[in-house]
Amino acid sequence: AIQQGIADANRICIYGGSYGGYASLEGVVKEPDLYKCAVGYAGVYDLIMLRGRADTIAGEMLTPFMKSTLGDDEAALKEHSPVFHVDKIKAALFLAHGGHDTTVPIAHAEELKDALDKLNKPYGWLTYPNEAHGFYATAHNVAFYSQMSEFFDKYIGPDAAKTAPAKP
Repeated sequence: AIQQGIADANRICIYGGSYGGYASLEGVVKEPDLYKCAVGYAGVYDLIMLRGRADTIAGEMLTPFMKSTLGDDEAALKEHSPVFHVDKIKAALFLAHGGHDTTVPIAHAEELKDALDKLNKPYGWLTYPNEAHGFYATAHNVAFYSQMSEFFDKYIGPDAAKTAPAKP
């Protein structure tokens, strides 16, 4: 899209929720120079943690699926877990997660937050303790999408090159 002139290389951002949150963060780890910003919403950021929860998510039926999907190789799981590679991230980040998420526990976002803090990497953060896997309260959705819109404007909006620094 960039080569064809459809997308502006200076205004590429990635956003996703749940698996998409994982994909967003994995994207900025794997392609640190492509993205200016990323939003992770209720995302999985640690595949080791995810695999370890398989039997509690949906009982014993999910464990074989997770084993066949993710495998047993802890080094490979770490290699594909954004939380272990925050040092590679150059993009501005905005993270949102529900504190009562039983699908992807907030521990994923908190672990990522801690890893970012250890490296003094700035990020936006939004959490609501009583929300689950996604925000359902109207006021929370309004706040989330308003903050996300401001975040996008800051990093890839029409005045981004004039007003926003390269880092958050």
